[in-house]
Amino acid sequence: MLFALVYLLVRRAVRLAAGSASELHNDIEIVVLLHQLAVLKRQVGRPRLRRRDRLVMAALGQVLPRPALVLVETERFRPFTYKELLARDKVNLDISWLKDPSLDDADALLPPEVIAREIVEDLEAALSEFAAIAEALERTKPTGSAASDEAS
Repeated sequence: MLFALVYLLVRRAVRLAAGSASELHNDIEIVVLLHQLAVLKRQVGRPRLRRRDRLVMAALGQVLPRPALVLVETERFRPFTYKELLARDKVNLDISWLKDPSLDDADALLPPEVIAREIVEDLEAALSEFAAIAEALERTKPTGSAASDEAS
């Protein structure tokens, strides 16, 4: 409860100080990076963040602007704005051109029970792989005080 209260106070103080100046956002980002560097320097291996580390980074992270989603054109994807679609008279977003022509002949398809069996086999194989991963994680699970430090 105390950490939640401190977190809210730190977050409010940072927001009041931040305002909307982009230069201040850069300064806050530098503070966050310096704090992360300090955390990394005092640890060996995987960083073990303390509650106050999480508190500082979470509060300052709320103030930083979120990066805008950038859509990159590839050979299979080209983003269009709504205005571009209207200008090209392509408002119909039907994607039937993506249809696989080999699926047109229903007689050439596998019977549903074969498809269902293949799906079940694929899911069982995936489940056994996840079980193996879970077992490997259990074997490498830290013990003693290190595990309780990471939980905090």
